[in-house]
Amino acid sequence: NIQIVREFHPGITVSMDSSHLHQIFWNLLLNAAEAITGHGKIILRISPLKNKFVAISIGDTGCGMSEELIRTVFNPFVSTKSGGTGLGLSIVQRIADAYDCRLYVESEVGKGSTFTLRLKQGESSAPDKK
Repeated sequence: NIQIVREFHPGITVSMDSSHLHQIFWNLLLNAAEAITGHGKIILRISPLKNKFVAISIGDTGCGMSEELIRTVFNPFVSTKSGGTGLGLSIVQRIADAYDCRLYVESEVGKGSTFTLRLKQGESSAPDKK
């Protein structure tokens, strides 16, 4: 019951260990899916920014978060899920910090949330033309 919308700018690479990037995507996608009850959307966007940076955002049309929760959501052991450990977003934040990346959240109760990671663009993997 969840539609996945992908908006990817072609040819973008990032400078991050693939297991770390996987962990970020796993946590953010899982949270997005769990925020949706019934039907909804998860929107994945990857786009270039100025000065060789990239924005990766994962948004949902789920329950959204209050301003109070937004202020604490990256703290360890903060969770709104029964049985949740509250470690997912703190792990994402720690990985982002290790790569000198920035993680932002925008949310509105009843409308959904979007997490955006701003990180350095990687070198192109296109073969050299000689």
